[in-house]
Amino acid sequence: MTEPLSKGIKCAQTNNGDKHMSTTFQAAKIAAITLDWKVTNLRLQKMLYLGHMWYWGRHDAPLVEDNFEAWDYGPVLPELYHKLKIYGASIIREEVFAHVTIDDYDSKKKTSLSG
Repeated sequence: MTEPLSKGIKCAQTNNGDKHMSTTFQAAKIAAITLDWKVTNLRLQKMLYLGHMWYWGRHDAPLVEDNFEAWDYGPVLPELYHKLKIYGASIIREEVFAHVTIDDYDSKKKTSLSG
């Protein structure tokens, strides 16, 4: 059985062990890992929005700390969009998230939104 995408994100912790809301970039990295890095900026934005809304409905708390904006092609996390726009409609590359750490998450484990 696979764990939901939000479970890996929910387990992000601070250095002192306190659980906290995920950063946009932590959530994006987990989603990209889940999708085997076969994801465009647009698809990643949509996946994060769906995960965010699902998580919020289930836990009465936001999944990511940033706010989505309504753009012409759907909901967007602007800071993430601007970081990834260099890829255009191409698949994003793993090194864009090299600086992002994810505590308590096994990046080799496959996850899904079902759960």
